[in-house]
Amino acid sequence: MKKSKWPDFIVTVAFRFLGGMMLGCVAGAVLTYRVILRAFSRNHVSWPFILLGACGLVGGIIAVCKTPYWQTPWYKGIEGDKERDMANALSRPRPRTPPPGTEG
Repeated sequence: MKKSKWPDFIVTVAFRFLGGMMLGCVAGAVLTYRVILRAFSRNHVSWPFILLGACGLVGGIIAVCKTPYWQTPWYKGIEGDKERDMANALSRPRPRTPPPGTEG
């Protein structure tokens, strides 16, 4: 019986979204720190949180969209004899030859 890849994919998406949100908030704070400080000094408390929330949301969406294709449940991997033979041929170590001019 084949194991389903969907639970792993859902966990991957969740962790990527949360990590992307954190990185987006940090990037938003670093890039717009002057705007945030100016808003706090003028007692506008909601704008910095809206800005950081938007940056976090964009970061989370970008992180999920950048999920590698091999981590998706619809990725089948290498199947068939031809592809498997090609993969085996590429993974074999090549025979070592001595450098020119050093042959006995």
